[in-house]
Amino acid sequence: MPLLLALLVHNKIPGIGFFRTTFYFPVIASAVVVAIVWEFLFSGSGTINEGLRFFGLIDRPIEFLSDRWLLIGCAIGLTVWKGLGYYMVVYLAALGNVGRDLHEAASLDGAGRWRRFWSVTFPGVRGPMLLVAVLICVAAMRVFTELYILSAGSGGPGGRAMKYRNAYPVQW
Repeated sequence: MPLLLALLVHNKIPGIGFFRTTFYFPVIASAVVVAIVWEFLFSGSGTINEGLRFFGLIDRPIEFLSDRWLLIGCAIGLTVWKGLGYYMVVYLAALGNVGRDLHEAASLDGAGRWRRFWSVTFPGVRGPMLLVAVLICVAAMRVFTELYILSAGSGGPGGRAMKYRNAYPVQW
C-alpha cells in the first residue's frame, strides 16, 4: 500500500506537496496524540458512530473500543495509518533513484505501464521493499502505547483487563 501511495504522489503536479505532507503528518505526531485522535473517532459517541447514525446505517453505537476484535482492528488501523507516510517516503526516495531513461527506453521498446512497472520500477524498489518489511515487523512489536490508550489503560477491550489462561506467575 505505501508503494502504491508513493507511485500516486511521485508525479510533479500542482498541490502534490500538500498531499505528501498530509500523508506524512501522522509519522511526526506523537503516538499518544494519534491514539487519542483515534479514540475520539471510534468511541461510542465518536465521529464514526455519529456519521453512521446520521446516515441511518445504525440505531445504536458500535462499541469499537469495547469489543475485543474491533479493538484489535482499530489498533491495526492506527498502526498502519501512523506508519504509512514514513514507508511512503522510503519508496519515494527509491522511485527517485529509478532512472527516467530506463522508463523511456522501455516505452520506446513498446512496453506498456504494467510491463514498465514490473521490469523497471519493481527491480528498483526491491531493496527498499526489504527494508520496509523489516521496519514493519519491528513496528508491529512496538504497539504498546496505542493499545494502552485505546483500551483505557488496561490492555483489554472496554477498559477491562484481559485474562490469559496459561499465564505463568513470576517465581523468585
